[in-house]
Formats: sequence, structure tokens, C-alpha cells
Amino acid sequence: MKNVRKIFILGGANLFGKTTISHALGLGYAVKAVDLIKPREFENTKNLEFILADFFALSDGEAISLMEDCDSFIYAGGVSDLTVPRKPAGKFFYEKNVLPTGRVARLAKKAGIKNFLILGDYRTEIGEKNEVL
Repeated sequence: MKNVRKIFILGGANLFGKTTISHALGLGYAVKAVDLIKPREFENTKNLEFILADFFALSDGEAISLMEDCDSFIYAGGVSDLTVPRKPAGKFFYEKNVLPTGRVARLAKKAGIKNFLILGDYRTEIGEKNEVL
């Protein structure tokens, strides 16, 4: 990525997040990651600042201040599509993933983030279209 100094990764403990952190560090980027738990493999890792926090419980100001020294944002968080909510699943995932993602994107823009990427998969959409699943 061109002109990237530091990448903010939300959801650094899941598979997407851990893989992305490792790849970004391998390419020489500085990384700031936030999650509720810190994977052991990242203890004392150079160029990685790992913050243990519930990002969604932060005020807008607190969230913006966490991101201000970064220019790129990778969203690898949210409720996993492996979660089995009560019906209607669409409403559950909308409230747990779509609405928070909108908030995060707005706050990232206010923090000066120039690049924003969402990592995810399509299991929820497949499940809604195939009720038997």
C-alpha cells in the first residue's frame, strides 16, 4: 500500500485479524490492533501496539483518539457468522455488525483515516437465502 505509515486493525485476535497483523508486520508496516484478548503469538512483537479494549464501548472521542496516529484501518471485528442467533438472523447481524461498522467508518474518517478495509465472509447471506441452513 502506498504512503501507509501505520495500520489500525480492529479485531486482532480472530483468524482474519491475526493473519492480517502478521502479514502487515511482515511487509514492514507499523500496526495498532484492538481486541478483547491478545493472542500469545504477539507478545513482545516489534512494531505492534496491541490494546486490550472493547472498542464499541468507547466514546466517539476515545475511539477517534486511538486511531489518530494511523492512516489505514482494517476492520476484522464484529460478531462471527458462526454465531447462531434467534430468528430473524438478519436483524441480529444488522444490529451487531452493520450498525457498528457504520459508526466505525464515520469515526475513522474523523480520525483522518485514508484507507478503510472490511474483512468478512458471506455465510450470513447464504444462511438467510437458504433457511434450511
